[in-house]
Amino acid sequence: MKNSYRILVLASVLFTGIIIFIAVVMMPSISGIVDLRKKIATEREELEIASAKAANYRKNVESTAQVQAEIADLESTLIQHGREVDYFTKLEGLARQHNVNQTLTLEEGSNFAKSVRAFPMDLKIKGDFTNFVRYLIDIERQNELLAIKTLSISSTPRDNQTEDVLQITLNGLIYVRD
Repeated sequence: MKNSYRILVLASVLFTGIIIFIAVVMMPSISGIVDLRKKIATEREELEIASAKAANYRKNVESTAQVQAEIADLESTLIQHGREVDYFTKLEGLARQHNVNQTLTLEEGSNFAKSVRAFPMDLKIKGDFTNFVRYLIDIERQNELLAIKTLSISSTPRDNQTEDVLQITLNGLIYVRD
């Protein structure tokens, strides 16, 4: 009995020691690990949010740079204030060069954007189809911005000619930088 009593006492002391070890050493460690895991999860979420914000910021910076480049390109197409007559003279020269008759009517401009005015215009052109197409191609090659709102085409037969006379009316806007 002494041996079985010793084994029982030894087992209960060992069991009590394990319980004390778990309660004193393991439980605080486990609690610390759980707290650390929660902190890591919180930090991960905060880092993901910060990473998303940084990505959005980089994207915005890139977009801003692209928009600024496009604005610079667009501003180069605006007619400078005081240079409007030069533009109209250029259009008249193109009309003469392509043997088309042109009538340009310009209305009073209005503010379009900061330091930009939009001038409504009507451009009537008469000539044959081939010359008209060449004239429009040359207008398109010009650097100035001409926004065409409407385009109407009509034709009238020409006496003893192979091609009809076309009359084209362009309604649009010319943009001038103040």
